[in-house]
Amino acid sequence: MVPADQASKYRRLAAAAKRFGRIPEKMRLSFEYCRRDSGYRLAIALQPLPEWQTTLTTQVVSETPSDPTDVVLAIMELKDFPVQEEQRNRACRLLDALVRGARQAGMTVSLQTDRHMRGYAGRGDHRNEIRFAVDRDEVWLHFTQAMLQRPHEPTGRELKRARQGYMFSDFVEVPDEHLGIILTGAGGRFWADSWKDSDGHRLEDDLVEILEEIRLQHGHLAMQRAAAEERARQAELERAERAERQAEAEAHAAIARREHLIDEEVRNQARRWTEAGQLRAYAAEVRQHAASLTAERRAHALYWAERIMKVADAMDPFPDRAVRPHALGEPTASELQAFMNQ
Repeated sequence: MVPADQASKYRRLAAAAKRFGRIPEKMRLSFEYCRRDSGYRLAIALQPLPEWQTTLTTQVVSETPSDPTDVVLAIMELKDFPVQEEQRNRACRLLDALVRGARQAGMTVSLQTDRHMRGYAGRGDHRNEIRFAVDRDEVWLHFTQAMLQRPHEPTGRELKRARQGYMFSDFVEVPDEHLGIILTGAGGRFWADSWKDSDGHRLEDDLVEILEEIRLQHGHLAMQRAAAEERARQAELERAERAERQAEAEAHAAIARREHLIDEEVRNQARRWTEAGQLRAYAAEVRQHAASLTAERRAHALYWAERIMKVADAMDPFPDRAVRPHALGEPTASELQAFMNQ
């Protein structure tokens, strides 16, 4: 097991081992993403090639599968399958091996014969593609075969018509003996997304890698989903923590506001009490001064002293209003904001 984020490093090492012949005959290095408690890991193992591939490489091109799968049976009935002539039988054998290997690995395989959008942007033509599904993920496989131009040997009839002024083509198109396989999916690429025959290499040797590529693309998508779920979980935890911190800050702010209002009331009561005492002292001075006035002016002065006393009595919190306030009301958000972080 190695960390999943080191996949590219070990992929290069495995490719080098294969290129320099360090892998024993009929064995292969397999790669697979595995989920553990600590996260995804990449499992690398030396395993024997599956029997279905070793058997396939011993068959000849013209052979058709002896007991084809349902997918291959459906392919064999198609008139517009993209592989033509003798290579069509070979394509059926390749596909039959892929279907069997995929189903042994727990994949669902089916043939798509309709044209419609599916899965990801830019895909529109799915005729005669094979769908490989692992859980919620799907990868689409199709064959390619180039058309080659060969010099055209004219028939006697064509030569006769040529003497009459008719033209015939100097070249004729023939299907290439080399085939290609292309995978299309949303899971990125581990080994490759296309494989081709060459003069020194055949697709028969790539089938295990193709199936492994499908599994690895599924593993990559599963890792992406797990990472997204973890990010969402962390975001929710952070949101809950922020909400908790906000609630605590608001509770502290509410207490601070209440204490502030009480303290303000204390100062207000003390101010009114002091001012009431000053008014009463002033009223006493007015009465004392009234004693030296004429009767009419004394009456006006005493009335004024009485008015001053009424103002002092209304202002003085003693005796009934010199108490702690209780109904302070619910604070608004703006009121709380002034007491946040205190």
